[in-house]
Amino acid sequence: GDVARAALAAVERGGLDGLSMRRVADDLGVQAASLYWHVQSKDHLLDLVAEELFSMLELPQPSADADWRAGLRGLSIAYYQFLLDHRDADRIVAGRFALSAHFVRHLEAFAGLLRRGGLADNDAAYALYAIIVYIQGFVLHQRSPLTGDSADGVAAAEVLVQIRDRLLALPADQFRATKALAESLTRPDIGGRFLFG
Repeated sequence: GDVARAALAAVERGGLDGLSMRRVADDLGVQAASLYWHVQSKDHLLDLVAEELFSMLELPQPSADADWRAGLRGLSIAYYQFLLDHRDADRIVAGRFALSAHFVRHLEAFAGLLRRGGLADNDAAYALYAIIVYIQGFVLHQRSPLTGDSADGVAAAEVLVQIRDRLLALPADQFRATKALAESLTRPDIGGRFLFG
């Protein structure tokens, strides 16, 4: 409702770290104390924000005869892009398992494709968990300081060059495989890495 929308707007403006019950109350034009009639805690507020995010998520609808792997790829890419498009959405939804109508609708899309692929129920459940955590974790990683500018102003590209050079300087007799991968490990292609996975 209004509380979730106001909280999400506050996150979009100032980030998750700036979200507070007082800020949401101010945005709604009410006292913080009256907000607690509707929201028990900040964690409950984050559940509401997660549900608001899931209500906005539009996933592609694979046709009934579409390849299940292609369908999963399409769902995964759409979810990944959605999380990137909304400030701190990855941090809000990670680790939350709110059984709301919107969340379950999205779970059903993934689960249905996994079962269509012939996975046993337990395997489908584990695969679903792995896919969701992979997507959310990739977005968390993509937003880490290494993909932007570090605190001391060093550009991420410079940091990657420094890491590459340190890997290449490792003794070849002990780290032959790591040295062979140094260039690929430090290439600034996080989107490509996501798609590969």
